[in-house]
Amino acid sequence: MLQFAHMQQTACFSQRALFILQLLLQFQLFHVLAVQARQFRSIVQRMGKEALLELINHIHDSLEILLFDVHILDRIQ
Repeated sequence: MLQFAHMQQTACFSQRALFILQLLLQFQLFHVLAVQARQFRSIVQRMGKEALLELINHIHDSLEILLFDVHILDRIQ
């Protein structure tokens, strides 16, 4: 039973890690395209500072959750 719970937690951890990786890659792609186009400032202005900060905060919160999950998995093992 404990092994099954551990497998579930590992699967949940993996899903969150993939989701965070996807967010980070999207943000990095956005940044690379904007810098290459030399229009980072105008893109940020069009996107809005609030939307950009919301994206950054979402990534930060997701990373905190992931780190908490890693801490719990380490304690279980």
